[in-house]
Amino acid sequence: MWEQRAEYDKNDKLPYNALREFDETWIVFDTEHAKRQGRLKDGIRMAVEHGIQIAHSSPCFEFWLSLHYELKARPMTTSRQACALFEEVAGLKKGSYSKTTGAASNLIHRLIFLVPTAVRNAERLPQHQYLDAFPATPSTSVQSLVRSMHETLPEAMKDRFPLPQ
Repeated sequence: MWEQRAEYDKNDKLPYNALREFDETWIVFDTEHAKRQGRLKDGIRMAVEHGIQIAHSSPCFEFWLSLHYELKARPMTTSRQACALFEEVAGLKKGSYSKTTGAASNLIHRLIFLVPTAVRNAERLPQHQYLDAFPATPSTSVQSLVRSMHETLPEAMKDRFPLPQ
């Protein structure tokens, strides 16, 4: 199995029939670019057809990052707006965060301990928005992936990083 997986990694392609080898398969994406390219509905349809679970963040991943600090779900449709919100709630200097510089990796030591807050805020989010169409903007389902990953942790790790019930 691992030799076969290494071959997939080397080729950077995993055929759909290989997905059965895994307990769960997830696709994680921002909706901003997929919507603009007209590929969002096709991508979701393909994921559903192949039993792939979806963790999206709309308009982008920075909205999920902002939920680590507080629940602010003001209307936004661009990554620029989501990055500004993230800077605001994280107490960062305006204009200091950039998606392209790897800035989130510099904040991981702060963010990791705030994951329970992000999960709680994400799960409260639908109460604060109109769900007329997928995806509601802003919205996220990254908390579902986090919960799934949390379930696989050893009990000692779950105790160190408890999630809200």
